[in-house]
Amino acid sequence: MPPFLDAEPAKPPAPKTPRRTLDKLKTARSRVEALTTFVRDEAFDDWVRRCLVSATEPATWTQAADLYRSYINHAGSYGRNRGDRELAKLALATETRWGKMMTSIFTKQRRTRGWYYPVRLKRGS
Repeated sequence: MPPFLDAEPAKPPAPKTPRRTLDKLKTARSRVEALTTFVRDEAFDDWVRRCLVSATEPATWTQAADLYRSYINHAGSYGRNRGDRELAKLALATETRWGKMMTSIFTKQRRTRGWYYPVRLKRGS
């Protein structure tokens, strides 16, 4: 009988533990979340600088829904190249996150037609 038939079969390598794989996945997700938060904040700050002006009279305040639409349009074109713009589109802030960023800068007021902020959109924004 050939010698290789007498030997015990080789054991397959031990599979990676699911815990280790899940830890790597969790770490990767947290890195992605950190980067998207950075992009969100950069796009938001750029939008505030380029598209908003202060409104002193309450009659000239802008409704939150109109401001959010403007933010979405601006964030879709934010970035120096196509790759940056695609990342900005993926990292758009939700309405809730956008609202929290807005209230960290401006006060808002509830009216019968919704929430209003003491800002106006610049022309063409």
